Amino acid sequence: AMIKQLKIKEALENYSKCLKLLEEVEDIQEYLAILQNQCVCYQKIDKFDDVLSTCIRILKLVNRIESKVLEFGGKKDTPTIDKDELKKISVRTLVRRANAYIKTSQYYNAKSDLEKAYEISP
Repeated sequence: AMIKQLKIKEALENYSKCLKLLEEVEDIQEYLAILQNQCVCYQKIDKFDDVLSTCIRILKLVNRIESKVLEFGGKKDTPTIDKDELKKISVRTLVRRANAYIKTSQYYNAKSDLEKAYEISP
């Protein structure tokens, strides 16, 4: 378990470096993928506050993409991410966040996220 935790922490450090690089090249899809991977790592080492904050970052980014005005790296851009892909990311993120809310005894918030996820993808 100790080795697994060390590898997860190493992965998290690498993801943080990647995010900084991706901000410069403005690869939104890759950026979202790495945020999701970070989220999974935080879950595995029971860092639920980090899961929650990462989920919030993902959902804010998805919302901005959906509203078609994305300020990323100071430029306005219309990203080319498939709507179905955005739905999948939203649902996955809402469910992850709901699980983190459950682990931190925030049941009302968990219920709300699960209801939103169900609305998007019954």
